[in-house]
Amino acid sequence: MCLSNVKETYDPPSELIVDGWKVFAGSPSAPQFENFAMPNQKLDKPVPLDEWMQASAATAPTGIRADDGKTYMPGFHVYSEEAEIKKSQSRRVYIRRVTCMGSQTGKKCVIAQEMYVPSNQNAWPPLDSPVLSTPPAPGGPGTATKPPKPRAGQRFVDRIKKAAGGKP
Repeated sequence: MCLSNVKETYDPPSELIVDGWKVFAGSPSAPQFENFAMPNQKLDKPVPLDEWMQASAATAPTGIRADDGKTYMPGFHVYSEEAEIKKSQSRRVYIRRVTCMGSQTGKKCVIAQEMYVPSNQNAWPPLDSPVLSTPPAPGGPGTATKPPKPRAGQRFVDRIKKAAGGKP
């Protein structure tokens, strides 16, 4: 299955992790890839849960042509608007490395190079994400630090300069 039209492409792909909705065969507790999603795989191939999957460009190294004639790189087709699809047919997934936005069967769709399907449909965060699985170093980015108490007569601007390593 391919996109009906391509609105935007991204090179390099976006590293932002976002959620979306993917249609799978099988049951909600045991999703399976549909034939068109993985051409070299059988329908009974279970979807790996709780791990990041990589799309392969080997199936279409020169890209896929959308119905509007534009080309995009192969990847996981994920619907971006939950309201546009039937919940009974879809499952929440997380994606990153988005390469393309467009529409498929009249619904907004994105193409991503990586997809994470949680075993719990509303689970977050992806457990093996290198960005999210490593706690921040003490005092490093992402940690709160207590600001120093101002000394009598010290100006605010001087404190900022000193904290940044400069002279007041």
